[in-house]
Amino acid sequence: MAIQELKPGAGYVTVPFQGHANLTASFVAATQTNISFVNDGYCVLFVQNNSGGDRLVKIQSEPDNAGRIDEALTNDGFDVPTMTTEMFGPFRPIWWNEAGKVFIELDAIATTNLLVVKYQF
Repeated sequence: MAIQELKPGAGYVTVPFQGHANLTASFVAATQTNISFVNDGYCVLFVQNNSGGDRLVKIQSEPDNAGRIDEALTNDGFDVPTMTTEMFGPFRPIWWNEAGKVFIELDAIATTNLLVVKYQF
C-alpha cells in the first residue's frame, strides 16, 4: 500500500505564534488514497475537493486508554462536498497517532488537494 506523506515543503506548513501563512499556495494534489502526516497535537488537515462529486475522508482513530475509538470518522468517514474545503482536527495524539503519525484514507484522489497546518505556540 503506497502512502503519500505530507511533510514540510510538501503540503505541510508551520504557522508560527502570531504569524501567518499563505494557505492557497501551500496545498498539494493528492497522489494516493492513503495519506499520513506527523502530528504533535497542534495539527489540522484541510481537504479541498474540486471534483464533480463528494469526497469521502476517513481518519484512522487509535484506541485510547479505555479502548475507545472515534467510530464515525474511522468507519463511516466524512463527506467533503464538491467545490468546498473542509478542516479536520486538531488531533490529540493519544487518540489519533500511530507511530507519531495520523493516517487518512480518501475514496478517490482526482482534483483533491491537501494541506496540514501545524500551529506553533
